[in-house]
Amino acid sequence: MGSILEAVNILSSVIGAANALMAQSAQISAMISKAQAENRTTFTPEEWAAITGADDAARKLLADAIAKSEA
Repeated sequence: MGSILEAVNILSSVIGAANALMAQSAQISAMISKAQAENRTTFTPEEWAAITGADDAARKLLADAIAKSEA
């Protein structure tokens, strides 16, 4: 059986991941709004790199949180 401390650590990891995901979502939303305000239907290569980078980072955060909870 796991201890309360282990559960708190897992909860902390999940909350940290959720906070990071929300921040990344806000960044992507701002880029979408900016592109739309500029009447663009595509992103610049730099914007797209930021979006895919945020996706990669989010996947890693989630994978790390899951791995930590299974350990």
